[in-house]
Amino acid sequence: MNLPSIYELNDFANIELEEGITIKDTIVGHDIINVVKERLDAEDEESNNIYSLPPNVFTGRKEDMSSDGELRLFIEDDGDVIITVLDRDSHCASVQFCTVGQGGGSSPETLKALRGLIVAINKDNKDNEARIGRCG
Repeated sequence: MNLPSIYELNDFANIELEEGITIKDTIVGHDIINVVKERLDAEDEESNNIYSLPPNVFTGRKEDMSSDGELRLFIEDDGDVIITVLDRDSHCASVQFCTVGQGGGSSPETLKALRGLIVAINKDNKDNEARIGRCG
């Protein structure tokens, strides 16, 4: 089931049923609105959780100064994060940060910050799709 946006939920809540009584004023309407708000909050929390990011998905963002350069991040199956920077001629350089333990990683805070960067890029891409990188 797709949840409504908070704006759609507010529009629904303010539908007038009869002389000044809105859906949010009724007991059932109030309960439904609260349940949907809780689900929306849980969905937001999940999408912001740096440990629930799916593997094998590229996250990309065009640079701010042109539409030629791009930053790409990729999480491998084992949790390693690969960062690639592309220039206008599609030349690239990549670095990889590995998970601690199985991947031999020695930069756990950097890895955590890179996962946070992926969340931030996803939010920016949602707000301004014109800046989404070529990899999506």
